[in-house]
Amino acid sequence: MGSSPNYVEAVFEKIREINKNGTSILLVEQNARMALEYADRGYVFKIGEIALENVGKKPA
Repeated sequence: MGSSPNYVEAVFEKIREINKNGTSILLVEQNARMALEYADRGYVFKIGEIALENVGKKPA
């Protein structure tokens, strides 16, 4: 929270680059909408329970 949009985008691009090089990533992120755009698989928790699962982009 409070990070500039350009900084957030740069961080997510670095995460994408690391993942493309074969490293699995477990990301815990408040910005679910953006995180799910980058995810192969995702889980959204609401009040300690899974509200949505297996959401995000389809694996290439």
